[in-house]
Amino acid sequence: MGAMRILYLGYYDAGCASLTTKYYLRKALGKIDKVICYGPEGFNWGHGIDVTKLEKIYKPDVVLLQGRYVAFKWPRPRGRVDWKNLNKLKAPVAYMFDEINADLKQRIGWVNANHIDMSLWVTHRCMLQQRSRFFKDHKTRWLPWS
Repeated sequence: MGAMRILYLGYYDAGCASLTTKYYLRKALGKIDKVICYGPEGFNWGHGIDVTKLEKIYKPDVVLLQGRYVAFKWPRPRGRVDWKNLNKLKAPVAYMFDEINADLKQRIGWVNANHIDMSLWVTHRCMLQQRSRFFKDHKTRWLPWS
């Protein structure tokens, strides 16, 4: 059996966030032939993205969906990312959060409740801005961003 191809629908399509995502997915899942990170960097916010077209291009074995809520205010506006036609995908879809429309505060609550090790969190820059909201006893190791 060949290595798995993962299409990661996150919030970035370029730069260190995608590289970090690829690194940690490979570390977590072992040898992966291809991790494709696709995010809304520079796309038209009013129309959304048809994920069935991405599936035709990249032919993933599984789709990993980070969510729809974008927390950053700058340089892009805060808002939703519309991943269209998720129910029409042939590949199975895995969600990082139970509720894909959860905002940052709900996600932090989920991380606290499940005692997730934030050192392997691909969106830790965003979470770092919210450090004061985490439980005091939360054992969090913050990686330097490089």
